[in-house]
Parts: sequence; structure tokens; C-alpha cells
Amino acid sequence: MATALKNQEIIKLVDDDIVYRRITKKDYSYPSGQLKIHSTAFNDGYQKPSVVIHKLCGEDPQGALRNHDAYGIVKLTTKDVREVKVEIQTKPVSKHDVDIKHSPLKEDYAHGHIEAAPKFSNDSQFKKLKERLAKIAEKSGIIIEPTI
Repeated sequence: MATALKNQEIIKLVDDDIVYRRITKKDYSYPSGQLKIHSTAFNDGYQKPSVVIHKLCGEDPQGALRNHDAYGIVKLTTKDVREVKVEIQTKPVSKHDVDIKHSPLKEDYAHGHIEAAPKFSNDSQFKKLKERLAKIAEKSGIIIEPTI
């Protein structure tokens, strides 16, 4: 995991904040002519997919691509992400709330991540979140097409 910044102001995101997720060509397809964002677009080994916060990257999707020029961008709103509720059918049922946190890195103050509370206990549970995030991203479409 990249190095977090110390002594940096951490902002709290509000519902109408926009975040961007970088994608590659393998993260989507057009079956039957309709955009399909694959859940793999939100893969993350820590179960906290990284995002770039719009208002901290110059309010321009291109700002989210700094040092990642070949990637593309999909857009999500904080409200849509917070409305995701993941229920895991265990006994008792495990309910996970989802939020976006500002988590600046040394090389990227606009960095944030999507996380669930409580944390998922395995990757198949995390996949449910990734599937829901992909559906949200499909609504906005691809903002910038990737070249890789």
C-alpha cells in the first residue's frame, strides 16, 4: 500500500461529491451494444478500491490521470456509493455500510478509497460490493476512454 501523508488536512466528503476510478480496456465491454463495467474494475487487494476526489484534482477528470495517462475514467457520486448496502447471508445476516474516505498519499493528495464497515471477511463477499460499484459506474458511462 502507498505511503499515507501525515499532517495533511483530511476532508469529509458530502453526498454530491464526485470521485473518479481509473480503468483499463479490460474493465469493460459492450455486449449487445450496451456498456458493461466489469466488477474487476474495482479490484483491490485490501478491499478498499482507490478513487480520485474530483474537487481535489482540479475539478477535471484529466487531473485524475496524472501519471496514469493511458488509463480511462469512470465517475461515481458519494451519495450513490453510500446508498450501497451489502448484506451477506450468514447467521446472523451481516450488513455492511459503504463510504468513501479521503486518504491522501505522498504523491496524490486527491486520493481516496471506498470501504465497507465492517470489513468483508473474504473476497466473495467483497465481490458483491464491486458488482454494485460497477453498476453505478455504468450509469455515468466512461468519462475518458483508456488507451491500454
